[in-house]
Amino acid sequence: MVSGWFAIQKTDSDHISGEWHFSSLARAKDVGPQTGDGNFVGSIDSNQMHIELNPQYIDNNLELLGTIQGNRYSGQWSWISFVGVTNHGNFEAVKK
Repeated sequence: MVSGWFAIQKTDSDHISGEWHFSSLARAKDVGPQTGDGNFVGSIDSNQMHIELNPQYIDNNLELLGTIQGNRYSGQWSWISFVGVTNHGNFEAVKK
């Protein structure tokens, strides 16, 4: 659905932040606000990483929750809107 990159900066042993840049690969409907550019916040616990792509919005946020294995980060994305989880799916990111 999207392609792009994000850069992680570790702020302490548990918290991360950074920037993301994604563009749409297809004209999918109701995928949420994961195209464009932005700043994210998140956390790491062991090999689990949680990222909020739009942390400034409670009712239009996109969350990534996944596992880090080697140079891969994969798991589930969820678009959280005013009514709750509006859409979700799988994702995979590879460190370059």
